Amino acid sequence: MPDIPRHWQQAFPDLSFRLVFQDSAGSWQTVVVPHAGADVAIRCWKAVNSPVLAYPQAERSSALLRPAGALYPGDCVHTGGSRHVALSWTGGCQASIFKLLAENGLDTSLVNAERLASYLARYPDPWVLDLNAIAEKLARGDFTAYDIDLLPARDVQMCPGAGEWFLESPFALTQATTSSESLFLPGLSRGDHALFSVQGRVIRIWVGDRETVIGP
Repeated sequence: MPDIPRHWQQAFPDLSFRLVFQDSAGSWQTVVVPHAGADVAIRCWKAVNSPVLAYPQAERSSALLRPAGALYPGDCVHTGGSRHVALSWTGGCQASIFKLLAENGLDTSLVNAERLASYLARYPDPWVLDLNAIAEKLARGDFTAYDIDLLPARDVQMCPGAGEWFLESPFALTQATTSSESLFLPGLSRGDHALFSVQGRVIRIWVGDRETVIGP
């Protein structure tokens, strides 16, 4: 497992992970990893670029924390005579795309994973990208770097109260506010989000085409 962001450690002391992968027969399996330091043995699907994803889960996470990920066997490392799948936060976005492809029956070995990773690395937070559109264009076989689009987004301003706040992406930084200060969230992509505080609060945010809904 990758290093856990410090503010995640503070906000989610009960953090565990739901590991999702294809087994040696190609069937999807789920294994619970109780904490980031735990070792779990899995039998991976032997196809090239098989995605392995670790979805963070905690009582207050609202199931919205973005996953870590890796591709087997490309992200394997040899340690002490055994092989480990080295998951990373940057790999989570790419593995999510390959999971979409695998679920739709595409041979993932046909995709140039290194080139896709280089495209995604151009963005400080690749979770702002339209991953579904990328997967669709890869499946059609006509994908290029010009096909990477940002999700539709809107600026959001709110008064969450006092705390150190952060969004669901592992790349998001904390922002401190007092009880009377506003918090500005530029370019929040369309869809469901959660604003967490290190102190344990959660505020749900839904960004639509014409409106934003904020609630507990």
